[in-house]
Amino acid sequence: MPTSAYQIEISKRDQQIAGLLQRNQELEQENKELEQENKRLKELLHNKGKSKDSKKPEFKIDYSVKQNQGKRKPRHKSTGRRRPKQKLNLVSGEEAVYPSTVKQECCIAKRQQYAWRILSGKAQYVCYTLYGLESDQDLPKVPGLRNSRSEYGLEIILIVAFLHYWIGISSNRSIKTFWMSSMTSINRPSVFKKTDD
Repeated sequence: MPTSAYQIEISKRDQQIAGLLQRNQELEQENKELEQENKRLKELLHNKGKSKDSKKPEFKIDYSVKQNQGKRKPRHKSTGRRRPKQKLNLVSGEEAVYPSTVKQECCIAKRQQYAWRILSGKAQYVCYTLYGLESDQDLPKVPGLRNSRSEYGLEIILIVAFLHYWIGISSNRSIKTFWMSSMTSINRPSVFKKTDD
């Protein structure tokens, strides 16, 4: 190979080496800048973390046991059930219910049951006194009531069901319609007063 060919080859390699050295310097400079940026971001993150550290809570209201001693829990809203004494004011009639298999003279009053009934085309609150033998556990059922706890006669249940299911009136509206037509709002049970609005 002639010397001129060697010189050309060497000059090419020198140019490649110079280019690589320049690229190396650029990468080192970029690496330094990235390290500085990384350091700055770490410090920023550390400072942000310090500012977010949990602080001691400050209570504006005293929740201690000492503060709450002697306080009573608020009473729950009434379900609308009335005590027997309150029901007596509404009673418009009384009936005695005796067992069919026992003489009335042998029976004693066991308990009372109150119920709304339709009598003479008007809704009336009736007090049923249930009689039975002293040893009896099973008392006679009141005719026209679903069970021993029912406060509404079957006729009332059927009227409200008819208005709701056959006529298509909403349940609240059918209850309101029934009670408005059968009695004044003063005597109406509190359960149905909420449908007035």
